[in-house]
Amino acid sequence: MQLKPEQLAQHMERGLRPVYLIASAEPLLLMEAADQLRAFAKQQGFLEREVFDISTGVDAMDVRYAAQAMGLFASQKIIEIRMKEGKLDKELTEFVVRFCEHPTDGVLLIVSCPEWKKDFEKLSWCKAIDQAGAVMTIWPPGRDELPSWLSRRARGLKLTLAPEVAELLAERVEGNLLAAKQELDKLAFSAKAGGSIRLEDVQAQVADQSHFDVFALTDAAIMGDAARAVRILRSLQAEGEEAFMLLSWVVRQVEIIAKLSAAEADGQLERALAENRIWPARAAQFRRALKRAPTADWRQRVLEAAAIDQTVKGRRAGDAWLMFERWMLRIALPARDCALFAA
Repeated sequence: MQLKPEQLAQHMERGLRPVYLIASAEPLLLMEAADQLRAFAKQQGFLEREVFDISTGVDAMDVRYAAQAMGLFASQKIIEIRMKEGKLDKELTEFVVRFCEHPTDGVLLIVSCPEWKKDFEKLSWCKAIDQAGAVMTIWPPGRDELPSWLSRRARGLKLTLAPEVAELLAERVEGNLLAAKQELDKLAFSAKAGGSIRLEDVQAQVADQSHFDVFALTDAAIMGDAARAVRILRSLQAEGEEAFMLLSWVVRQVEIIAKLSAAEADGQLERALAENRIWPARAAQFRRALKRAPTADWRQRVLEAAAIDQTVKGRRAGDAWLMFERWMLRIALPARDCALFAA
């Protein structure tokens, strides 16, 4: 069965299933969901626990033995398999599938995965867990959702965040939920229970710990948030990211927009979205981009990328990062404003 994070508590009250898959690219959310499941299992008598971390090497025979052998002082135990990059080898795959088909009494199997891809649902071990247990994928809050997420966490700490305070905190911890948790904990420690966190408190106590990736960069540009796109690009540059790797991904997304724009002109937008396997939430972003400029402009953005690519590779003179930044602005801004940042 598919399980949403907000359903976990109610689900556990109805009784634990023998196996769970918890997947999230956000370490904090992955850790907290696993902690919640383990804590409830402990209340139900699962007092022993063995952890097998694939990143350090795991022998499937050891896992199989652990799932069969009970301890001297507990009749129930938790077996955890911590995956690496969503991969299980042949032997571990066989173990998980067989366990799902014939669960061991008194054993709770928890498989945690630090990423999630739609293709995982086709794998035999994932199908088996879905049939015998529960699969819970946890997505980190998007930029627009982050202030509300922070406000809910703050209420759990008996704090109140005004909207402008939540927005500032979100700006400083975006892409780094562990830092967000730590900063809220520090603010809670220094504030009175039930108190309200002021803007100056965040300004004084919270350093900029935002962490971005190429996906955040692309989202900002496609959504038309020019200021944020520039901020993210400069942050990635300061962190030592390779301009070539960033550029290649953004170019692919702009190529898709150009295709969608042409398809829209022909009345074939829905078909093009399906052919490019763009899910609804992502489609909304692309639709927003299509409103900013005509097809010719998007095709021009693709052509402009070639010059940046040559500069990044040292085959053409110029400041590659400055060219990249101006190009991102031309992607994010309405067509009428692009001339201000001509190539």
